[in-house]
Amino acid sequence: MSVSEPTATSAAIAPHLAGLRAGEIVLATCGGCGLVSLPRPDRCRRCGDGRHEWRRQAGEGRIWSFVEFVKDYLHRPDLPVPYVVALVELDAGAVVMASVAGSRYGDLRVGQRVRVGVESYAAGPRLVARANP
Repeated sequence: MSVSEPTATSAAIAPHLAGLRAGEIVLATCGGCGLVSLPRPDRCRRCGDGRHEWRRQAGEGRIWSFVEFVKDYLHRPDLPVPYVVALVELDAGAVVMASVAGSRYGDLRVGQRVRVGVESYAAGPRLVARANP
């Protein structure tokens, strides 16, 4: 089992996890208004529609929040401490959690533009955010 993949996979995230394994960001898109969400809701929070389709999304967005971990909680060689994790609001509308690569904690700011992509590690694929130049 990979740390990045829950043991109990539900319909609310299974296509997203399959997308990660394929190297893509796949998120639920409302069939009524196009709002992008993760996990897939039973009903859209904007229009109330219950139809959703899983679609590949671009990874452009802004840092919504971030934190630096200075203790090794996960014991993973691909996440040496300290490491930074951010909540990124994608331009498509969904908020995703991603590791931050290529930037130090002190160089980041809320609202900063980043590009989120999928990177593969021994423990499995995960979302990684990198600051836009």
